[in-house]
Amino acid sequence: MHTPSTLQAVREQLQELSDNDLLRGQTVDEVAARIDGTDDLAACVAGAVYVQECTPESLELKRKVFGSLDAVCDEGTILASSTSCLAPSTFTEGCECSLDTMNPHNDHHNLCITTPYD
Repeated sequence: MHTPSTLQAVREQLQELSDNDLLRGQTVDEVAARIDGTDDLAACVAGAVYVQECTPESLELKRKVFGSLDAVCDEGTILASSTSCLAPSTFTEGCECSLDTMNPHNDHHNLCITTPYD
């Protein structure tokens, strides 16, 4: 759930990045101004072209997340998962979405992209 402390934690992480010269010449305030939070999943993904799921490797959790995303994402939204050990079909069964999978742990160079609703 989004709380003011969530955005404060983001600012603290941005400050750490800034302290290590990793904000590419931008200030913490400039980057933080582009970050917002919401408790409303539909509002969060409204108009999104690409949504990346990065939850822990829990089949139950991924099913819940993808079921929720499938219900609120626009028809053309690309849904992607960073799953490293679960077959995408096990957590997208019943969803109308098409899924892109990216396994950053094993394959840093190949990403298969398909468009939803082909």
